[in-house]
Amino acid sequence: MSDLDPLDKIILVHGFIRDNIDNFLDYTGKMKRSINETTIPLTDLVVSSENIEIFAELPGVKLEDFNVVMYDGYIIIEGYKRDDKPDKKGTFHRMERTFTPFRRIVKLPYEVEEKNITANLKDGVLIIKIKRKETEEK
Repeated sequence: MSDLDPLDKIILVHGFIRDNIDNFLDYTGKMKRSINETTIPLTDLVVSSENIEIFAELPGVKLEDFNVVMYDGYIIIEGYKRDDKPDKKGTFHRMERTFTPFRRIVKLPYEVEEKNITANLKDGVLIIKIKRKETEEK
């Protein structure tokens, strides 16, 4: 490295750093994707003046395979996606689907009426609708 002029040294070090950062970002990207796809259902949280709605993707999950609990201002969705492979006699050439426990904890942004909650599972999407508490205006 002593035979290189200062500009070549900078280019060499820059290349080394760039390659290591790219490798790190590639690794963390795969790790994040894996966590989102296997153990944490993707959710949307929609707030209106009257309700809070949570939409959670639970494809392939049946009603009896998960629970929804409200605790201390949080909604907790947890369950298990069951293995639905009918015949395991063959050799897998690819196995991308996962059958693992999942959990998603959603912090509610407002106080809610705990007795006024509905939930519906349709086409692999869980929809939880919670009535917001009415606040007194000053």
